[in-house]
Amino acid sequence: MKLEVIPDPASLWASDDPNLWLGVLGRYAECVAAAAGSSKSKAGLVELDSWYLQQLTPQVAARLQDQLQALQRERPAPQPAGGQGQGQDAAGSSKAAGKSRQAVLSAAAAVGGGVGKAGGGGAGPVAGISRAELVRLVEWKLARGKWRPRLAAFAQEQPDGAVEAASGAALAQLAAYVRSVQEAPAAAAAAASSAAATAALRSAVDALTALKGVGPATASALLSAAAPGGLLPYMGDEALAVAAGGGRKPDDYSLKAYLQLVSALQAKAAGLRGGSSSGRGAGSGGGAATAGSSECGGAEEEAAGKADAAAAALGAADLERCLWVASVLSGGARGGGRGGAAAAGVGTAGGGAGAAAGRKAGAGAGPAGGQRASKKAKR
Repeated sequence: MKLEVIPDPASLWASDDPNLWLGVLGRYAECVAAAAGSSKSKAGLVELDSWYLQQLTPQVAARLQDQLQALQRERPAPQPAGGQGQGQDAAGSSKAAGKSRQAVLSAAAAVGGGVGKAGGGGAGPVAGISRAELVRLVEWKLARGKWRPRLAAFAQEQPDGAVEAASGAALAQLAAYVRSVQEAPAAAAAAASSAAATAALRSAVDALTALKGVGPATASALLSAAAPGGLLPYMGDEALAVAAGGGRKPDDYSLKAYLQLVSALQAKAAGLRGGSSSGRGAGSGGGAATAGSSECGGAEEEAAGKADAAAAALGAADLERCLWVASVLSGGARGGGRGGAAAAGVGTAGGGAGAAAGRKAGAGAGPAGGQRASKKAKR
């Protein structure tokens, strides 16, 4: 789809036209390249984003499937492990940071975290991600948003086995969330707000934020990559600004804010999928159709069918990426800078086909405030 008018994030959010969203999403790779050229700290974004989409995403998605299969063998489904996420205050801030590393390791073992046994020389399947993968995930997040080198240092300083245990526990809880959504009779957007699903998602975030320097935004990057069908978005600034509720403060990166973002983007994605076939014209002109017009009409119908298929695949993660792209194209992305203006001048041809293929990317991290391992330093 050709973008005749480049929308800013607020204008895009107000639109219910799936073709507009697909046109914006088709500009994603272009905007990643533009953002990478905007500053030295973002120079590695193209390579990091490729790693996130093409390597980390399929790996953690496969690990999540292992967790889902394990849940399938257990009937009835277990409640979120240890009651994590329950008893959270109304602000939704993560209280798991105060839990000991041993509690994280125990939680992972309880849900079959799969971390290598001590007697096996560390061998065995990894149910979550490694410390090296967390470091790279944080580097991707920083290249997308505001540069905070202390966060990368926190990731590098994680104790041996802590990341594997915490992320294994998180994926186990994510599996419980996904199953709650998939098995609910209502649409995913409504099911995601159910008590069981919300508790499981809280627990997944809590398991990761027990790690020093890891906040809900970093946790969301992993959960978004693992969740099927673009079900969960990354906690990007551009999406938070327009979708997480008018009462949110600019520096609010709490668990509550993430849950609000998830609900809003899932509901929006469901609406766009439902409207993917609306507004189709019946054709132009009258009289006898020529061979040329017939061929043209067939091509248009084929293109429309592909667009509908792409729109039907839009998930919350895709919409979050769209809002980041809209910010870059309109020159306002934190992750774009000069690159945002450059992207806007490259041209307006955007390919909607295959727009949802790379749905697992997150978008622009924002200010966390503070350099210590406090709530403000954890994003």
